[in-house]
Amino acid sequence: MRLAASLEHYLATESGDTLYIHQYTGSRLSGAGLDLEVTTDYPWSGAVYLRVLAAPRAGRGLALRVPAWSASTRISVNNDPERAVVSPGYHILHRSWQPGDVITVHLDVTPRWTYPDRRVDAVRGCVAIERGPLVYCFEQADQLGGSRLDDLAIQPGGVLGERPVTLADVGQTIEVTAPGVRLPPAPSVQGAPPYGTTCTAPFGPKDPLTSEVTAIAIPYFQWDNRDGGPMRVWIPQGSASPP
Repeated sequence: MRLAASLEHYLATESGDTLYIHQYTGSRLSGAGLDLEVTTDYPWSGAVYLRVLAAPRAGRGLALRVPAWSASTRISVNNDPERAVVSPGYHILHRSWQPGDVITVHLDVTPRWTYPDRRVDAVRGCVAIERGPLVYCFEQADQLGGSRLDDLAIQPGGVLGERPVTLADVGQTIEVTAPGVRLPPAPSVQGAPPYGTTCTAPFGPKDPLTSEVTAIAIPYFQWDNRDGGPMRVWIPQGSASPP
């Protein structure tokens, strides 16, 4: 109940004559004498539109949050040329607003690789994928050609793709595709811990059975709605080159 009662302050707050927009979602926001309507398909799309419904005659500031992950952000007012915003933080527009003014914010939601600090032992040598504000994960149900998630590694630095899809039991989403490597199945060891004298990790000797595949990731918040199979956010980096 406390969270619900304070939800509006997570979206926007005012300070002096400036209205600060913290989160972008379809809403109607008021503060510092401004009344705004926000429309967007964020986080699927990076386009956000803020329409002024009411404003005082005196100038007011509108502070728009620029996330650190948005590599290239553009902002425009009505028919003004778009201006590039480089620094993350809040970009402040201060002017005398008129009802009907439209502010357009374009955030960069291009999929990107995320690497852990080498001192984090649990995920050393791994990589993850993010798109806009969303963390992605690899789920067994999405992998092609019978690729087992346990045998999948990623080609580091490869080009990421994206495609809108509708998945059964998940609904509409945007998949991210990554160049992957399917490793030979690890040998099973009966009656013993999973240790041995042969290296089967993606960082070990290359194997002629290694093949290139396309790995598929979906937003983390949408996982575990299908077959209950394995899932992982951090995935090992490997090499696709045959010996």
